[in-house]
Parts: sequence; structure tokens; C-alpha cells
Amino acid sequence: MTRVCFYLNFSENYIRKSDNLNKDYQNIFDTNKFLLETPRENYQLISNYILELLHYYSNFHINLSLPACLLRQLNEHRFDLEGFRDLAKHQRVEFLGQINSKPKNNSYSPEEFRNQVLHYIQLLRDSINAAVYTFHCRDLYLSNQLIREIRLLDLEGVVNSNTELTNSFRHPDFVYTNKDENVKILTQNEILSNDLEKIFEMGNFKQIENFVDSLEDSGDVVNLFVDYEFILHRSEFLKEFIRQVELKDNLMFDNCKRVLRKVEAVGQADFPDIQIKGPGKRIFTSTLNFFGINF
Repeated sequence: MTRVCFYLNFSENYIRKSDNLNKDYQNIFDTNKFLLETPRENYQLISNYILELLHYYSNFHINLSLPACLLRQLNEHRFDLEGFRDLAKHQRVEFLGQINSKPKNNSYSPEEFRNQVLHYIQLLRDSINAAVYTFHCRDLYLSNQLIREIRLLDLEGVVNSNTELTNSFRHPDFVYTNKDENVKILTQNEILSNDLEKIFEMGNFKQIENFVDSLEDSGDVVNLFVDYEFILHRSEFLKEFIRQVELKDNLMFDNCKRVLRKVEAVGQADFPDIQIKGPGKRIFTSTLNFFGINF
């Protein structure tokens, strides 16, 4: 049985697309423009739509990842968060934990990381009364040190969607543990996530059926991340995707919390604390490949 973990990323696209905004996340936190990139009513629409899907499809589960800056601005603008609060009460909905804000530099402090995560967890609880069981590694590179801090925070695991430096020989559709800690790790299937967004954008029902066929027996768990923008404007194709998954005897939707509790890890994964990027990474990777080592 292959479990499908479906995740909605909120407003990630708007950060990437906005050329008029400084690329530094911290500057975005200090402006009102982040929220205004999208009509405020859309957040209520998407929460109501998800509730309808959960009511209509009894086996549908969903994971939501809300940036801290979005939560803060929704609160500051006195936006009606009742729809998100209703989602937080639902047993088949899970909200992921994040950091409160992205560091301005590349230095790493374990204490600061813990404070950032605890601040976000408190913000999520105060805003929509949602509990956090899983950390979403989106703005940071996953490392052994970061996983050790996640364990100290009593979180049940981590889902990694920042996959640039994930070990290339580890298949994303399985559960792993860190080599030193008893912390389970889920990994975004980046290729399939991008494919699903393209299918939603193109709007071809036959492609959805073919896509769901490709998920069968692909592994223990397929982690699919989609920006909510695609769901908001392609709702009929999400319904078809859910319907096709529910038609398969060996596919089922699930939350990452339940996956972490029920699915055994198939092996260990190592995430070095020292990350090599840019030209140095290319040189280092080329050298390893010369000796037949995959990085």
C-alpha cells in the first residue's frame, strides 16, 4: 500500500515571483505587501473549499504549511481565521511547524533555531489553535544538527521539501531515520510535485488518471507539494485527482503524522552539517563523480 501525503504550500509562489520585493525574507516580513499580493478573501475560499473536500471524500487527508509572515499579517489585519480554525479541529488535517523567520545570514545557532520553532508553534496555536507534530524543513537545509534540535523539541519527525542537497541515492518515496537520532524523515518527491502542478495548470483529466496510475507501488509514501494558487484556480482537477486516488485499492491518502507513526523506516540517511553550494559544490561533485561516488 502506497500512502499519498498531499501538502499545500501557502503563498510560496508569490515570494518567488515578486520582482518588486527584496529577495530577503526579512524585508517581506516588515511590509504589508506580502498579504496584499493575494486578495484576502482567497484564504477564506481555500479553507472552505478544503472543508468541502474533506466532507465529500471520506478518505482524503491534507497537510497545510502556513508561513509565519502570513499568519502574522492575517492577525494584524484582523482577518477572519475561522476557516483555518475549523481545519485545525479536523482529524484529517495536519498543520506543519516551521521557523518563525529565516536567518539573515548563514550562521547557525541551536538555541536560536529552537526559539524560532517554538515561536512559530506558539503563533500557530494562538492564531488558529492548531497543534504541531511535524517540522517542515522549507527555508533551511536539513542537517544532522537540525534533526538533533527537532528531537529536543519533542516533534515526531521532519518533512523535507528543500531537497537540493538531499542524498541523491535515497529514494524520496520511503521513510528514513537520521543516522544518530531516532527521528523519522519524509522527503518531498520534487519531480512528481512539479508534474502534478503542471497537470493542474494544463487542465487535462486524462493526464490526472495517468499520473495517479504512476503512483501505484512507487514506494511506502509519496509526498506531493502543491502551491495553493493551483488549487484555488483548478479546483475541479484536484477533485479528479482525489477521486482517482480513492479508486485505487493500493493507494490511500494520509497525514505525515500518521505516516511517521505507522510506517517503518527502510534505512538511515546522513545530512552533513557542512553544506557545499555554488561553484564549490560543482567542483566537489565533479571530483567525487570522477571517482565513481554520487554526492
